[in-house]
Amino acid sequence: MVLYMKRIFIILILLILTNSMKLYSQQYWLKYSKASNQNLWKCSFVDTLNGWAIGDSGVIVHTSNGGLNWVEQNSKIKEYMVAVSFYNKKIGWALGWGLYENFYGTYILRTTDGGINWDTSRYPVLDTYIRTIHFLDSLNGYMGGGPGLLLKTTNGGINWYNCDKDTTSVVSKFPVNRFRFYSNGFGIACGGIMDIAGVIWRTTNSGLYWNVFPIAPEPINDIKFFDNNNIIALAGDYEYGSSILRTTNAGLNWSYKNMGIFGVPNVLSFRTESEAWAPMGYLEKFLITTDAGNYWNLIDTPDSTRIFDLVFINSKFGVGVGLNGAVVRFNASSANIINNTTSVYLPYLYQNYPNPFNPKTTIQYSIPEISNVDLSIYNLLGKKVSTLFKGFKNAGWYTDNFFSSNFPSGVYYYRLSVKGLKTGKASTQTKKMILIK
Repeated sequence: MVLYMKRIFIILILLILTNSMKLYSQQYWLKYSKASNQNLWKCSFVDTLNGWAIGDSGVIVHTSNGGLNWVEQNSKIKEYMVAVSFYNKKIGWALGWGLYENFYGTYILRTTDGGINWDTSRYPVLDTYIRTIHFLDSLNGYMGGGPGLLLKTTNGGINWYNCDKDTTSVVSKFPVNRFRFYSNGFGIACGGIMDIAGVIWRTTNSGLYWNVFPIAPEPINDIKFFDNNNIIALAGDYEYGSSILRTTNAGLNWSYKNMGIFGVPNVLSFRTESEAWAPMGYLEKFLITTDAGNYWNLIDTPDSTRIFDLVFINSKFGVGVGLNGAVVRFNASSANIINNTTSVYLPYLYQNYPNPFNPKTTIQYSIPEISNVDLSIYNLLGKKVSTLFKGFKNAGWYTDNFFSSNFPSGVYYYRLSVKGLKTGKASTQTKKMILIK
């Protein structure tokens, strides 16, 4: 009876701590009134007042007061919207997909008066689905999609032509998800297909020619340039989970690390040079880094809101949109809290992958300084059944594999104990995994 009451007490404490952590995490973002009854997939802001969001059934909504209120605009179509990009308060573009009998392909929308009026045309090649649009200025822009579509305009979208690219690779026809440019000449497009490969396309001559590189087992969803050599990318799918990629030679070679976090980061938006947020869509969480992508943590969205896109205009203004017209805005007063808490890089133990598993699963963890590390496996009764590592490790990101051929099916726990050699700080984290044979 005493043991039973002790277990109940521990469970109650854990529930209280979990709920308090959720409330604490939600103070970073404030939930606003809905912008629409439709799902919103992408948004584009040009300043702290004016922004647009697109969604289902041809919906385009506009705010002129930083996301507090939204007005629906007439897109002239009732199709699924996939992209929006504004160059300034007047000039913008959007994309929609025709998925019905009268038209299978892509609608291209353009406005020169802030969306009061939209000119809508059809991309002339049927069964072509363009996913992203990006303009460097009012004249020069790019569109990308599938199969392996890379288009450029030099007259504000009046005419589009196909860019030359490397066609020798089997991944050259994979769909493009997004463009990012460091300069007018140097840019990277990213994309891929789930369960097959993540791909980047690289240009150094303003898009006249693109080289293609498969660099991950899951689609690449966004890119961040720190300078012309140092770049990171976020990838993910519902099998491999989230991953981070990094290059130090302008995208010629990439390092890859799986985070062991279930879910797909949809966009990578930096609030400062070191702090970035990535909405996880249906997972109802944000990924956050405070050290330029070396370490990542999950934070709950407010009220379990499903956010699919977000943008920061400056360090105090950020807006996200999502399911059922949801709108969230960054709470600027929480910036100091983030800087004072998450900037202290604690050891972090990621969820094993796959889970459930048989016969092998991968466990990843990160440590901030040279530390004494113990990574061990325990059964449901709390008995240690295996030690994966015990000893000293330098600061970094590590991976260990647990082979279960000698263990019966059931629930197991893996525990990471870390004690910093310099600071003396100790940390213990435990996660659950399931072996099914």
